[in-house]
Amino acid sequence: MEDRLARERAKYSDYDELKTKAARADQLEADLGTDAEKAAKKAADDARAEVTRESVPRVVRAEFKAEAKGIISDDQLKALLEDLDLSKYVDDKGEPDVEKIQKKVAAFAPSGGSGGGSGAPPRQLGQGQQPPVVAKPGDQGRAMAEKRFGSRKPE
Repeated sequence: MEDRLARERAKYSDYDELKTKAARADQLEADLGTDAEKAAKKAADDARAEVTRESVPRVVRAEFKAEAKGIISDDQLKALLEDLDLSKYVDDKGEPDVEKIQKKVAAFAPSGGSGGGSGAPPRQLGQGQQPPVVAKPGDQGRAMAEKRFGSRKPE
């Protein structure tokens, strides 16, 4: 068994050296690239950064709105977002940090209420009281006729 381990180690003994050479080759390739290639890469990087700068605040703002729904009012949300640096609520990958956003919204939520012990009121997800049913024309007359003559099922 020791013999097999020794063979395996010998097989991969030059791994670090190859890794270093590959890194040097990448660096040389980058250094030797034409000015046009370098300019194209820089332009692509700049364009990507610009798109990120423009879109990330919108995405974070939308995430705040979603989290605040039913917890704080629209006016409170507007006041919260007015002076907030939205870039603080983005993770390393450029995605909204939902946990940080939830904590910030919870900090602005009114205290008291029955929201699971966290002090925040329960979220309203549109499943509560439904709007009243509006009677159609003729419903009242049919109800009176049914009361007077009984219900008659068509055959």
